[in-house]
Amino acid sequence: YTLTKKSTSLDVLKTLNKTNRLAPYINLNLNDNLPVAVVTGGSSGIGIPSIETLALANMKVVLCARNIEAAQETVQSLPSTLQKNIRIQEIDLSDMSSIQAATEELIQKEKQIDVLLNNAGVMAPSKRESTVQDLELQFGTNHVGHHMFTRLLLPVFNDNGRIVTVASSAHSFGQLDFRNLNYENDKETRNYSAW
Repeated sequence: YTLTKKSTSLDVLKTLNKTNRLAPYINLNLNDNLPVAVVTGGSSGIGIPSIETLALANMKVVLCARNIEAAQETVQSLPSTLQKNIRIQEIDLSDMSSIQAATEELIQKEKQIDVLLNNAGVMAPSKRESTVQDLELQFGTNHVGHHMFTRLLLPVFNDNGRIVTVASSAHSFGQLDFRNLNYENDKETRNYSAW
């Protein structure tokens, strides 16, 4: 089977399984001590097929979400055979104290992490918004928040584990100003644009 840009995550899982190319920590026959996959933004968009596929790969999935109710609805929408492999972890990536608390709880509960999928993201708010620590919301959440989360989890990461950070070509719509990474309005240099 040839994978194409239209292949689904399930197609990829099937192909990897058929060709014996699953990661070494994946064992489809395990019942206990499942490898752990942590996913941010798993309750919407491409996060949903991601958590479903990771659970199908016989991994324990920790769905990290700011909106617990939406995360619960997502888990309940999946087949019951997969629901038992998914737990929800509250985290707000726009708040460094929430990131700290969530990572402490994750480390305590999971002990070791095999996959980290940084998938959550804020995109193009209609006006400039800020994180709790007063960073521009998109930069603070999508970049600083995920960076802090990843760094705090590294001590318990499997040596053969994988870290994947989802991005898009949207970066090409804007220009970084390293003198003003917080995107403060400054009449001399720039007006805020979400892009």
